[in-house]
Amino acid sequence: MTGIAFAELTAEVDAAVRDGTPARRARMLGQFAAFFLAHADRLDSEQLYLFDSVLERLASRAELRSLAETEYRPCRCLACAAANHPPAGLHENPAVAAPVLASDSLGDADLIEIASHRSQQHLIAISKREQLGETLTETILKHSGKDATRALARNASACFNGPGYAALLASAERDDTVAESLGMRPDVPTETLQSLLAKTTDVVRARLLKGSSPGVRERVKAMLDTMRSLTQRRRRAMTTLPRRALQSSHSTRWDN
Repeated sequence: MTGIAFAELTAEVDAAVRDGTPARRARMLGQFAAFFLAHADRLDSEQLYLFDSVLERLASRAELRSLAETEYRPCRCLACAAANHPPAGLHENPAVAAPVLASDSLGDADLIEIASHRSQQHLIAISKREQLGETLTETILKHSGKDATRALARNASACFNGPGYAALLASAERDDTVAESLGMRPDVPTETLQSLLAKTTDVVRARLLKGSSPGVRERVKAMLDTMRSLTQRRRRAMTTLPRRALQSSHSTRWDN
């Protein structure tokens, strides 16, 4: 890519931003994004930064549908990672930002920063990533609403620590969807699963027995059988206790 070609392209972008119609801006955005992807492997950090800046200027005046339909989103993944400024450059609209949040271009430090300050829709997008470390999972859970918590509970790659499982268990008491997802996790600790089964509804217990993996199903079945056995023993003890007390009373009166 020559300096002349880049200058000509940026001049067209400036004109589109300043005077162009939405259709022209959308067309220019697609052309500029395609041009960037074709030359990205030959750009140095300064050129990447310039490309990223121009992309943002053009995108700021483009319709959201254009951003979603063009190559803008993969460009932002690549440009942000190479220019090393992802959180500030991330688009405010979660529909546009979602592919960036799902990509490998952002590290945990950036994602933690985003999860701490962006919208619930951004949190949901992060919650669906293929890899979620313990610190990032904890941060999402700290700021998540109902939908983000549900997405996090469904994500088998999310790594929960003790407080994280406790927070999920508290949410599960109010939300059967979270309860079901928590119960189906193969990594759920035994104590957490026992507490869940003791507190959740019969509907959730039935879904866990029907829809979980064979290993989880066996765990759930064994725990439910143990719980039923303990309940039956307690009931028998409560039934025989008054009878024994009565027998003891009769025996005392006879002795007297």
